[in-house]
Amino acid sequence: MDYSKYIDKATKRQAEIIKVIEESGSKAKAAFVLGISESTINRTLRTLVSGSKPPIKKGGRMHIMLPDMQVTPETPTDHLTWIGKYVQEMKPDVFVNIGDFADMESLSSFDVGKKKAEGKRVIKDIDYTVAAMEKLMKPIKCNPELHLTLGNHEYRINRAIESDAKLDGFLTTDSLQYKSFGWKVYPFLKPVEIDGISYCHYFYNPSTGRPYGGKSIITRINNIGFSFSMGHQQGYQSGIKELNNGRILRGLIAGSGYLHDEDYIGYQGNGHWRGIIVKHEVFDGNYDLMEVSLDYLCRKYEGMPVAEFMKAKYPKIYENSVWLQRLSARYKLQPSTISSKHSSQL
Repeated sequence: MDYSKYIDKATKRQAEIIKVIEESGSKAKAAFVLGISESTINRTLRTLVSGSKPPIKKGGRMHIMLPDMQVTPETPTDHLTWIGKYVQEMKPDVFVNIGDFADMESLSSFDVGKKKAEGKRVIKDIDYTVAAMEKLMKPIKCNPELHLTLGNHEYRINRAIESDAKLDGFLTTDSLQYKSFGWKVYPFLKPVEIDGISYCHYFYNPSTGRPYGGKSIITRINNIGFSFSMGHQQGYQSGIKELNNGRILRGLIAGSGYLHDEDYIGYQGNGHWRGIIVKHEVFDGNYDLMEVSLDYLCRKYEGMPVAEFMKAKYPKIYENSVWLQRLSARYKLQPSTISSKHSSQL
């Protein structure tokens, strides 16, 4: 079917789907590019063709979850503008920042006495975090609920105060100015339940105080016992468990929303997924899930794959990034495809 004739009455989302179908040549390929199912595409376009209005949000609300960003003075933050624009376009009811937005590398206990710690300054970490948050929030003109669960990297501030009482009253997590951007901030490891989903930076065993482990997401769901979403752990996992009483439990781990690689997990550990999470029709802990990769957001707002963008603007990061190298192979990106036009745009 030629959907282009319906473009005048299409919503932004419907128009985007039609455009991707035309560019890719099929619904199946468009579904892959957009990161949604083909059935979602069919349902969305049936609504357009039938002339009916999009369904009213009766089944639940929309959440967008922001994984760990781990902002430092050395890390690129271009993607925060892409995310902010996407949030504005989607207009979610709830926007959750899962913590570790700031890295606070100057206060890392792991780097004390090491060469890596040379030149690190607390004030610089704070200034760059505030600037990064400004970049994220500037495009967002809609009014979602804003919830932020502090992570262990922000908690480095608390640990520093505990180690040096002179800092008490001078340095706090409020120094990061999250509240000034409208976020409701929750203490480190204090969960917040929203529409039946418990959000927290991570969940731990109350008997041991240690984070729940297990390679299987179903093991996490069994251990935690309710629908949860967390960050902290690099990469992405999601799972679903249907109970005999009809309830559905959802578990989700998304701890990487950044463009850089993390040195401490090494070359082999940095190939993980990067992006944000969209949950449609959230109600009683269940939802329709959509992953939105940074690669998709870069292609949407910069007009090129993220590997191409990073190769042109941040060549050193690109050269050492297994994640970007894998994306390059996926698109069969060759050095000659990096045009001077793209370079001049950056």
